[in-house]
Amino acid sequence: MPPLKRKGLIRRADVINLTLDLRRTLDYGSPMFWDARPDLETLQLAWKVHGETVLREWMAEESPGSRPFGWWAFVGIPRHGERRVIAEWTRATHDWQKAAREDCYGLLHTHYYPPLQESEAEYLRRHNLLTARERKLDAETPLEELDGPRQRRTWWEREMAEDDRQAGRPPRQLSD
Repeated sequence: MPPLKRKGLIRRADVINLTLDLRRTLDYGSPMFWDARPDLETLQLAWKVHGETVLREWMAEESPGSRPFGWWAFVGIPRHGERRVIAEWTRATHDWQKAAREDCYGLLHTHYYPPLQESEAEYLRRHNLLTARERKLDAETPLEELDGPRQRRTWWEREMAEDDRQAGRPPRQLSD
């Protein structure tokens, strides 16, 4: 289907509705199922349409000092470059970088352990991109120490909450 132009914004039917796989890809860089992986153009259009909402929800729910993948792909890396490679052994070979880039739309955006790149928090700090809330938390305890298990609701918890809301039911209580 060819893109439709409205008020300067390109819209395509496959990005107007934010599917769970598309949302997960904007959040983490990969869909739940690999065969649902959108191409880079679709992902960029989805970020243009939904990026503000995705970023706002991420900032409200996710660990401080981090950003969703869509932000890295379409804002952070284009403006400030990729996160620094910090693991010395990785400088000797670029094979791992090639594999990492293939999985991540050509971007070097890893979360390996031990870390191969500087933390997201360090990058945001270095480029003065932390929010006021993140700077306050960082002054109390380095954000890297706060980056424990994610407190973010999973995609199915959001989906169940939306189903409950639309059906007029009270929200389900999910066990840990």
